[in-house]
Amino acid sequence: MRPHCNDFLRELSAIAEIIIFTASSPSYADVVLDYLDPHKKYFSHRLYRQHCTLEKNYYTKDLRCVNRRLEDSVLVDNSGYSIMLQPDNGIPILPYYHFNKDRELLMLLDFLKELVKTDDVRNRLRSHFFLNKYFDQDSDPKKIFLENYGREEK
Repeated sequence: MRPHCNDFLRELSAIAEIIIFTASSPSYADVVLDYLDPHKKYFSHRLYRQHCTLEKNYYTKDLRCVNRRLEDSVLVDNSGYSIMLQPDNGIPILPYYHFNKDRELLMLLDFLKELVKTDDVRNRLRSHFFLNKYFDQDSDPKKIFLENYGREEK
């Protein structure tokens, strides 16, 4: 389990609704989710692969099927393709590979605590991550990165 996961779920569930949206099958995902939330306190809903949309041979997650206001919704995912339908709602996170000093969830929690105070999360996410630019048909990821984050190191 990713470090700080229990604290993350406990604190986040106190300020936001947590809906799990995974590209995994229920038979796999439910084992993990039941381990993370054995008393069913944290996750209000679970969405699985059958709720995903297949776009360009990738499983994408269309937040419109969650039936919540997009202004209030975020999708945290380690796959950029998962958020391609609503990139302004996406928060990228690094995959976890058993690094016990991992602090991703702590940083994410701090960010989310500030994000819940905004009227429309998409404005903040768009200006913070620029993900909408990566999904433009003619986008050049390197050029977008350099324009938004600085110069290339020599």
